[in-house]
Amino acid sequence: MRHQSGAESTKGLIKAMHEVGVACSFYALFTVSDGKAGYELYRRHPDWFSPEFYDVDHFNRWNEAEELISWPRLRVRPDLDAPYLLHAREIIRSVKNFGWDAIRYDTDMSVASMADNKPYCARIFPVVKKMVNKECPGFQWGFNDALHRKFLKDNPLLSKLYREKCANGGMIMDEFTKHGFKDKWSYKKFASRMVVIRDSVHALGGHVTFCPPDAETGHDLLYHKILPLVARSHNAWDIPKGDIIYANYNKFATRFAGYLWDNRVDRLKNAGEFIDWGEAAKKLFLWDSYVYLRRNKAGQELIMQLVNMPPKRIAVYQDNRAPDPLNNLHCKIKLPSGLRPESVWNITADPDIRTEKLAFTEKGGFLSFTVPRLRFWDMIVVRFKGEGRWQ
Repeated sequence: MRHQSGAESTKGLIKAMHEVGVACSFYALFTVSDGKAGYELYRRHPDWFSPEFYDVDHFNRWNEAEELISWPRLRVRPDLDAPYLLHAREIIRSVKNFGWDAIRYDTDMSVASMADNKPYCARIFPVVKKMVNKECPGFQWGFNDALHRKFLKDNPLLSKLYREKCANGGMIMDEFTKHGFKDKWSYKKFASRMVVIRDSVHALGGHVTFCPPDAETGHDLLYHKILPLVARSHNAWDIPKGDIIYANYNKFATRFAGYLWDNRVDRLKNAGEFIDWGEAAKKLFLWDSYVYLRRNKAGQELIMQLVNMPPKRIAVYQDNRAPDPLNNLHCKIKLPSGLRPESVWNITADPDIRTEKLAFTEKGGFLSFTVPRLRFWDMIVVRFKGEGRWQ
C-alpha cells in the first residue's frame, strides 16, 4: 500500500525470485482497508466500515507525496461477513495474478468487538483461510501477532484461533523481541523467551520468526545472529551488519537447513537427564534448551547446539567483550537400549564453515567424546542406528 511499485515490475520480481527458489509473501491488514482502493470501497459500501476514522484530507495527500508518512486506515465492521469474504476473493485474485506464495498480516488478531467484547477474528478468519486454500492449495499464512503471549487457556475462542494460525506451517512473527535492546534485557531472558515461544508454536505445527533489535556492538550482532538459529527459528529480517562481520551464519544456516528447520525434529526437554557436559556445562549457554532429535529412514540424529556464554546483558557493553574460547569439552551420553552410535560430527561457521568428525568411545551404555574447541557456536550431530527411544 505504501510502496508505489507497479503490477508489471512486481510480477517480474516474483518470477525472478521463484527461479532461484525463493517464496514471496505480501503484507496485509485483516481488520482495515487502505489506500485508494480502500476509499473507493468505502464510497461503494459505507455500511461496511466503522465511522471513527475518515480523513479525506489525508487521502488527498496520497498523490502529492512520494511516500505517505502514515497510513489512511478504514476500520471494517466486526459484525459483517461480506467485507471479509471480499477480502478472501481479493487474495485469490492477487495470488492468481501475481503468483504470491503467502500472506503476512500485521494485525492484532485478538482484537475484540466493542459491541460484545468477543474476538471477532476468531470467527471470520478461519472462513477466509478455508476459502483461499480451496482455490489456492499450498498458499501459506503468516502473522505479526502476540497471541502466544496471552492466557489462551482462559479464552477458548483465541485458543482455537491460535491453533488455526499455527497449523500446517503457519508463521508467527514476534515483534516484542525488539524490546530487548530498549529495556536492556539479560541475554538469558532474551533467549529463554525465544525458547518458550518456539516450543508453543512448533507444538501446533507452526513456524516462528523474531524481529531483531538493531545491533549496537559486535557481540550483540553476533549473538542476535546465533540465538534464533539455535532455537530452530530465524530473524524476520537481516540485522544491520555495521562494520563487524565475523562469520557467515546465513550461509551456514542454508547449508545445514535440515538440522535447524526440519519440522520433524523434536526438542528433548529432559536432555539433562542423559547428557553430561561436566564442568563445561557452566559455560555453555542454555545448552539443555538446544538439544533435538531428528528421525529419518537412515536412523536417528541427536543435535546439540553449543553456544559459548554471551555477556550478561544486551546493548550495555561498548567494548565488544566476548567470552574466551572453550577447549576440550568432554561429553558423556547415556544411551537408550537399542541404539548404537555410528558417528559424531562437529559442525561450525566460526569463522569459516567446516565439518569435523570426532573420535568417540562406547562403553557400559555410555557414549563419550571431546569437542576440541568452541569459539561461539558449534553444532554437534551424533548419528545412531537402531530403534531406541530417548523419552
